[in-house]
Amino acid sequence: MRSFKELKHLPQFSGIYAFKGINDRSRMYSYIGMASQLRDRVSQHLIRRDSSVTTGASTVALNPDKISECHWWVHDSFNDKVYLEAAELIAFNKFNPTLTSRGTVSNQAKVISSETKFKDEMDLLFDNIPSGYAVFYDLEWAIEKIKELEKEIEILKSK
Repeated sequence: MRSFKELKHLPQFSGIYAFKGINDRSRMYSYIGMASQLRDRVSQHLIRRDSSVTTGASTVALNPDKISECHWWVHDSFNDKVYLEAAELIAFNKFNPTLTSRGTVSNQAKVISSETKFKDEMDLLFDNIPSGYAVFYDLEWAIEKIKELEKEIEILKSK
């Protein structure tokens, strides 16, 4: 089981969030969603486990025990739900996650997500380092870290 103590560091801002799976060092994300309050929404998935994607109410489910990182992006426009939804659409296209949170999308969000100025601004946001992130450690992570350190020590000893 993972420790989700790091969730207390997530902001209560509106934002786009993305989950990475265990040992995924790439820029691939398992799941992308949006939230008006990031900490509450991510906690709903990982601690309370009562979101539709964790309860199996959707076709494919998210296993919180397999999530090792959460990245998030915030932007001034995200206080407007339509812009937040439009940004989520852009994030889906940019990152192509295994799971997405969106079913029906408003027409207004579709229009905004295709506007060149907004799309360019969101592409720049998502191309850069996330606004924040949290890493969720477990015993498997610790064992892998020990193995990496042992290899480094052996290399140093051989020199």
